[in-house]
Amino acid sequence: MRLSGPTVFGLTAMLLFQVVNTFFVGMLGAEELAAISFTFPVTFAVMSIGMGIGLATTAVIAQAIGQGDTSRVKQLTTHALLLSGIVTTVVAGFGIWAENLLFMGLLGAPVRMMPLIREYMTVYFASVAFLVIPMVGNIALRATGDTKTPSVIMIVAGVANAVLDPLLIFGWGPFPRLGLYGAASASGIAWVVTFVWAIYVLHVRERMIDWTRPKWRELRDSWRIILAIGLPAVGANLLIPIGQMFLTRMVSAFGPLSVAAFGVGTRIESLAMIGVLAMSTALNPLVAQNFGARQLARVNEALGVAIKFCLVLGVGTALTLFLLALPVARLFSDSDEVAQSASLYLKTVPWSYGLYGIGMTIPTLLNALSRANRSVILTILRLFVCVLPCSYLGAQWFGFYGLLLGLTAGNLLIGLISWAVARRTIQDVNRTTPPSLAPAAAAVPPALDP
Repeated sequence: MRLSGPTVFGLTAMLLFQVVNTFFVGMLGAEELAAISFTFPVTFAVMSIGMGIGLATTAVIAQAIGQGDTSRVKQLTTHALLLSGIVTTVVAGFGIWAENLLFMGLLGAPVRMMPLIREYMTVYFASVAFLVIPMVGNIALRATGDTKTPSVIMIVAGVANAVLDPLLIFGWGPFPRLGLYGAASASGIAWVVTFVWAIYVLHVRERMIDWTRPKWRELRDSWRIILAIGLPAVGANLLIPIGQMFLTRMVSAFGPLSVAAFGVGTRIESLAMIGVLAMSTALNPLVAQNFGARQLARVNEALGVAIKFCLVLGVGTALTLFLLALPVARLFSDSDEVAQSASLYLKTVPWSYGLYGIGMTIPTLLNALSRANRSVILTILRLFVCVLPCSYLGAQWFGFYGLLLGLTAGNLLIGLISWAVARRTIQDVNRTTPPSLAPAAAAVPPALDP
């Protein structure tokens, strides 16, 4: 809880980028709201690449910390930041080149919405490196046990985005009215703030960056270790927005207003699940450090606490959203049809959040234990065995509401499967990992304790 607490505020600020953009863009009209809703799977895919590299970076740095190798920590951090910059630049270039394929071909966006989508996405792709590089840097800081500094950085950036959004979207004061272009520009400016601050903290305070020209052999070795976990993690993370693309394509069959409502529901869901996401983020370095230090009893205990936390928070969130569904939905759109459909989402899908949270958490545990392949398998099962088939069948039988019921059923099913995989993995780790060689009287202190 000490690790998760600051992370809640930082991740809330990060997710508020999308929620605040959705709120203000909704004031422009239902067409603009639908356009930005079409962008969510693509922006989520780019962020997933950064999160995948970041999760791998956390695991390898935390394991190095648990083993007491400080020079290796500095080297891994530097090489991970360089890797994230190169990968993000390539992905952004491809995104600009393939906008029509992504949005009209894969997501089913109408031709008339492409100018609105381009307004947002062109700026997004041009500035997204300033989001991903500090994202990896902040995750590297968390691997040391410092969750406060990354959270403060993200909170300041979130506040900057919230202030700039109405100024640039609506042209308040001396600013021009830029619409969706302004929403993307506000986020880009805030990301530059996070970039400068994160690099400063990593270099000046933590001394975790080495500015000397890296040797190719060392760079290759670091990237190999990071990608051994990172590629499966990126693959697993990318499958989530790919699944979101399929879901958005299913929803688009019911019209742009349904896409807008679905976008509102998923943005509110991202905030509703912030506690689980923060706990999952904190679980990664905690498990990885203790795994590196061979403190397996603490790994077992952390898993038990995480599962209980997901179940309790999931039930509480579902009840709250069920009672407040329509008023919350109306905050994002004055269209009665959009608000009604979004409230239907909030009354239905959240009842799966308890087990869905477990399904979110277990892949993090598996990555921290260097079982990244199992994490990928779980993600594949979630999308292509549980969520997408159930949602498709529900949509065919009962329309938009049936799709939501299928999504709920898929979340519940993958949560149960993930729980079973976690128990099996812990048994395997306990059976195959040698105990710590430290004598009992001089045992290694619990990792991440003050």
